[in-house]
Amino acid sequence: MRVPLYGSMNFFWIHVALGILLVTIAVIALFALFTQRNLLIRLSGWFSLGLTVFIFMAAKWKVADSFAFIPLKKLATLATGIVHFSWGWLVLLTGAVLLIIAGKTNETSVQKSVTNPQ
Repeated sequence: MRVPLYGSMNFFWIHVALGILLVTIAVIALFALFTQRNLLIRLSGWFSLGLTVFIFMAAKWKVADSFAFIPLKKLATLATGIVHFSWGWLVLLTGAVLLIIAGKTNETSVQKSVTNPQ
């Protein structure tokens, strides 16, 4: 995210503990993928999706709050609109959705192979 007065801000600028939590969820998801634990893969995806959406909303609110000192409402809204969110948010959301799909797809293929052994 690029803010004109502050410069570039990264994910941990919003809240360090939430950033560390998201990285921890990613490590758990990686472990679950290697050990093929479908429920853990899906749960990691849902937690990652929820946390990413929550932190995105918190970033939007923090940016809006950063320009609250401007007395004119229209000028504050214009200053908030200058902030550009980078493509990293889309990557985080896509990764979370792919984890959910991977957990569901892998579970379906395991159930089919159990019911129809060849």
